[in-house]
Amino acid sequence: MRKGKMLKLLTLIFFFLLNITIVPVEPAQLIDRIIAVVNGEIITQRQLVREMSLIRRDWEFQDEKKLRDIALERMINEYILLQEAKREKITVSSQEVEKVLSDIKGDLSDEVFQEMLEKEDLSLEEFKERIKRRLLRERLIAQKLREMDDKVKIEKEEIRDFYLKLKRYLKGDEKAQEEIKRFCRIYRENLKGTDENEGEVSLERIQDKIESFLRRRKKEKLLQSWMEKLRSQAEIEIKTGGEESG
Repeated sequence: MRKGKMLKLLTLIFFFLLNITIVPVEPAQLIDRIIAVVNGEIITQRQLVREMSLIRRDWEFQDEKKLRDIALERMINEYILLQEAKREKITVSSQEVEKVLSDIKGDLSDEVFQEMLEKEDLSLEEFKERIKRRLLRERLIAQKLREMDDKVKIEKEEIRDFYLKLKRYLKGDEKAQEEIKRFCRIYRENLKGTDENEGEVSLERIQDKIESFLRRRKKEKLLQSWMEKLRSQAEIEIKTGGEESG
């Protein structure tokens, strides 16, 4: 593979694995300003511009203000999660960071990898820090999901009720709830082989899948409530005009 193609491929790997984007900005063109303060930690204009560029690449936005608001909300939530990870004493070792770095780098030579970093205006230490932040967030959320296991109970009546709704949907009920449609998208393969005339699939065949789906949905709601609680307890200050950062 030619070096140019390799660099392009690695750029995509960087973006998809770490959700980062680099927007080269000359210091003379943009004075870095404080956009928000989250529990004493600042978010700057440069950081916000990078986040906006990332979202813009994944989604089409005509409304620049809406894009800015979404990007800022995402960054605030990230800061809150990282602060909570620190409070929970969750850590990521340098060896773990190096392992992820090695997996991303793959068979690339040090020279090509360094060229990639320079192309993205990113130092190796900055890249490692981004890996660490991602691992911290993932580890915190995984811990919270484990803690929720004992809190989430799925009753037989819930499974039966969901199954009856699923049967109606398979028979052509267009008023099915979105979660029924979502279940069908996830477990499409498990629903194959049903009687197309009756739209039937036995409860015994898919009850484990239904229970797993309902459990995951409840945990998602608990996770959302937990995040909303963290958000409500945080001290967040939005700088409407922006302040120059030192």
